[in-house]
Amino acid sequence: MLPGIAISITLIAAALLVVAGVHTARTPNAVIGALAAQRLRVAPGVARGFGVMQVVVGAAVFGGSRVAIAATGGLYCAFAGFVARAARRRTSCGCLGNARTPARPQHAVLDAALAAGSFAALAVDVPSIGPLPAIAFLSLVVIGAFLAAELVGGLAQPAERAVG
Repeated sequence: MLPGIAISITLIAAALLVVAGVHTARTPNAVIGALAAQRLRVAPGVARGFGVMQVVVGAAVFGGSRVAIAATGGLYCAFAGFVARAARRRTSCGCLGNARTPARPQHAVLDAALAAGSFAALAVDVPSIGPLPAIAFLSLVVIGAFLAAELVGGLAQPAERAVG
């Protein structure tokens, strides 16, 4: 039972990495702002690169890569620390491309749990779900993330008036 839970947590963590990575790569301003609030300055290209790295790591987990699983655990440890610091300072975490998302202690605990689940999955033999199902699933996640970003972006910005 425990191996199945660890693997499930790891797959959820990987899917979240893919979704968050797409948002960060596409619109890095929320992450740049969240980092700036913690006195950490990064260029937009670095933030976009971080988003791409999240997508690659998340995708590699679905291929059964133990290195990617370890990287997922490490990323979520870093996220937990960052979110805890942002929560203490009452600033945004910038998650999922939203500059207004407040960092909360519960979020840091969730990130720590995702890290723990990922590290626990290293103790068991993690099966690959195979390349075709993984590609199909990740394609759906990426398409869903883009659609959600378009929907949220469209709702957050005023409609343009027709010229004519």
